[in-house]
Amino acid sequence: MPWDYVLIMPFSIVETLPGAKIVSIAIRSDNLNVLNRVTKYLAETTFNAFVLKGWKGKVSSYLTIAGTMLKGWSLLIAPLIIAALIILNTTLSLVQSRVTDSKIFSAIGLSPLHVSLLFIAEIIAYAIISCIVGYLVGIGILNLLIITGNMPKGLYPNFASSFVALALGLSFLMVIIPSIYPAIKAGKYVTPSLERKWKIKTKPLGNLWTIPLPFRATTVHEALGVLYYIKEFLDAHRVERAHRWFASLRVANIEEIRVEGAIAYRLVTEVQLAPWEAGVRQRVEILTVPVRGIYTYELRLTLLSGVRDQWIRSNPAFIDALRKQLLLWRALRPEEKKKYIQIAKSQIRVG
Repeated sequence: MPWDYVLIMPFSIVETLPGAKIVSIAIRSDNLNVLNRVTKYLAETTFNAFVLKGWKGKVSSYLTIAGTMLKGWSLLIAPLIIAALIILNTTLSLVQSRVTDSKIFSAIGLSPLHVSLLFIAEIIAYAIISCIVGYLVGIGILNLLIITGNMPKGLYPNFASSFVALALGLSFLMVIIPSIYPAIKAGKYVTPSLERKWKIKTKPLGNLWTIPLPFRATTVHEALGVLYYIKEFLDAHRVERAHRWFASLRVANIEEIRVEGAIAYRLVTEVQLAPWEAGVRQRVEILTVPVRGIYTYELRLTLLSGVRDQWIRSNPAFIDALRKQLLLWRALRPEEKKKYIQIAKSQIRVG
């Protein structure tokens, strides 16, 4: 700043002006000990302000900032471990008492991961509610101590302190972390074997690929209703990119056939598989055949055009989409199932 804009005035006048404030202070001394004492005093009594000391061409800078020091963490280790074990035992008991629920979730098509996440979501809900209730109760007790005059002198509670958030976060973690193992155990009730994910266990023979589907129907009417339900799913994706993995090329047809002398039913259509530029087309047949009174489902895929290796690589995604759609049948409401069964009975003659 040029000196033309600098005005030197007595301090007694400047301090009476509106908005006047001290920006900097210069103290001169030829005694180093005096400078050290003054510098230390100013640094300790000011906050977030630089104090500069110059002596014989050397300048030192001092700045006081707020710091936080935590003590007594070692005293919390034992209570935290005890609390974690109590929560672990409680969650294990909860999972054990709801084994039937896990099996029901499995019956309607939920994977082990989904069942585990359901239990974790429930524990998270409990943890959030507990933290909120504990926070409000703590505020109420402190206010009661203040009103009754029992608050220790010199203690001023800060309800919005970062340490409050730290304590709530620690409490939240102490509920969630011990619950991870019980949630995984709940998922194992859905699929007790080591194989956690459904896999295609057959290989294509030439241009024909036969895959048993993990689905059963108890009556012929339900078997037909399921076929019509899948027909609706396939017919709804008759445009490229309407579905990520496939596009139906024609309206699916359901017909009655005979398999080893027994009356069975078959859904027939044609689909094109992604990537669309590969031109992979195939005939799709879904058969439902009675086996000792239970209708099983089988998928038959026949390559019509395209490279066979690309056909093999593209089909797992299509097969998995079809399998998941079948499993969603279990999640339909009874009236929705009845609607599909009635439509199928009206369009297909039951032999």
